[in-house]
Amino acid sequence: MALKYKIKTREEIPAELQSLYVERDGGFVLDAEGVADKSKLDEFRTGNVALKKELEEFKARFDGIDPEAVRRYLAALPGVTEVHDLHIWAMSTTETALTAHLVMPVNSCAAHFLGSVCNELHQRFRIDHPTLQVEPTDAPDRCRQAAEESV
Repeated sequence: MALKYKIKTREEIPAELQSLYVERDGGFVLDAEGVADKSKLDEFRTGNVALKKELEEFKARFDGIDPEAVRRYLAALPGVTEVHDLHIWAMSTTETALTAHLVMPVNSCAAHFLGSVCNELHQRFRIDHPTLQVEPTDAPDRCRQAAEESV
């Protein structure tokens, strides 16, 4: 004989099984360790499905973004002699951010340079929020982020 988890009234419980039930939330529930109400399980399952979908969307955001390919693209830009301190991360499930330092002669950074690089990063890599720091090749002090051991 299968036992019901939730029963509305005490009268519905067979006399020999009444000791197995406790009163809760206006009804009687089977007092067994590890048993949960179906509505709680459904709530948990729905939340789990939503989190799994969000994780898949998050992973898909980075699908196809190869940090080394981004580094090669930036290093090949006209006038760029070095790329360092490159970071790519998700700002949300729909936007990807990038920061990078570009070492190049200041006079080779034309007015349209940064805008066209940002557009190209979006087209090629789906990077929506790039921040590029241009460092002059003849700067007297080298950027401390340029060191090999720096992230």
